[in-house]
Amino acid sequence: MEAQQTAATVRLTFPNDRLVGWRDKQEWLQVFNWLFSNEWSLQERGIERVAAWKSKRNEKLPLAIECTIMLIRAYLNDVYQLVDPLSARLTYSMSLVRFINSMTDLMQNKLYARPISYLANTIGLPDWLVDVRHEATHAGLPSLDVLRTACNVALDWLRTQYWESQLVSFQETEDFIAQSLEKYWLEQVEVVISKSKKKKRTSPTAISLINKIKKRVTCDDIIETMIPMLTKSDFFIPTLANLKRLNLDHTRLNCKATHKESTLPDELIYVWEPMLLELQTAFQMFLPHLITEILTQLDEENEDGNPSRAFIITAWIRYIFNQISEGKFIINGSLPIWWTVLKTILRFPDLLSLEITKRLFQLLNPEPNEKFKQQIVNLISIYLRTRQTDTTEDNQIHTDKEEYTPNQLTDIWKTNTNKLLNNECSHFRSWKRCEGNYTSPQLSSN
Repeated sequence: MEAQQTAATVRLTFPNDRLVGWRDKQEWLQVFNWLFSNEWSLQERGIERVAAWKSKRNEKLPLAIECTIMLIRAYLNDVYQLVDPLSARLTYSMSLVRFINSMTDLMQNKLYARPISYLANTIGLPDWLVDVRHEATHAGLPSLDVLRTACNVALDWLRTQYWESQLVSFQETEDFIAQSLEKYWLEQVEVVISKSKKKKRTSPTAISLINKIKKRVTCDDIIETMIPMLTKSDFFIPTLANLKRLNLDHTRLNCKATHKESTLPDELIYVWEPMLLELQTAFQMFLPHLITEILTQLDEENEDGNPSRAFIITAWIRYIFNQISEGKFIINGSLPIWWTVLKTILRFPDLLSLEITKRLFQLLNPEPNEKFKQQIVNLISIYLRTRQTDTTEDNQIHTDKEEYTPNQLTDIWKTNTNKLLNNECSHFRSWKRCEGNYTSPQLSSN
């Protein structure tokens, strides 16, 4: 109940946000490509995926998507002769009637009803398409040739007015976020390198940019676009050139330092802390997603050869957890995403000490049982100790009871951490496809 209230409170800060059936924009784009492909199998896959969206949401999808599915299904039934000609005409007619009614109803004035032909013309539907709708409703069914042409016109309209329009909107949002992040960086850098940085950490322009981001973007935009864009930029994990711009000497940022020594430079804190505070206050899932994305940068190629890159990544993680511990960042530990954070942290035990894992245990709600925590701690301790042990001539790593090669140790690490995490957070696991063929039971005719 508390988690639901928190989620409801968070969403009030994003007036443009809404719940949808698709996982992310990539899934939506994939379904778009499937539905408008020329392959029957892909179109069927798109129809099935939309059906899954509808079952997850347990309510209506956007009318444009529902109309697209109806029209494509009618087209497939006709082209692949899945039904007889009369049934094909009926399916086409019903789909077109619902399409025109649905699209024009969106433009209807609640006080004074306006003619469908006028509304159709307003949104760019041809008059003859309205005539086909009228004939199918009040007269005899139009011919298959007419219905096929009408279906193609309707699908072209939906593709242009909804699907491709959404793509343009996605791109505009990405451009807006990229430009806002760059402007924010430039404004904050000027504050940092100026003599007045102690008096004024955040420029008015930077504050204005943060507010514009909060008003413009949705929760999905932050997770899918802004966080990856931020962590992959040259600003958040600075390149050598941007470190120099902040008057930071990369040689002082030792990538081989222990975790306790990896302190984030004040200059980076001055630049990014205002934005992190605002976004975390508005959106409780911001920090866990940010931590996960920062850690994934350890797998990315160090393109500019920055020797302090790993140090900065580790320092960011330590800084965020320090601020959480001090109460500066307010978090909701009951969110399942924190278990994903734990899994991601355990992928990099060389760079992140036991301190961070123990802190994360305290944040999780409900808190893991003592047996689980002790098993994770023991496993990390063994991994860190054996990784630091010098190898023998035959490249063996010795522990108290066993000896392993480095590859064997890595396999053991992955197997045990996955087993422990899966057992502990099984109630957070996602649905999986049922193995084998499943046939739904037939309903009784009685």
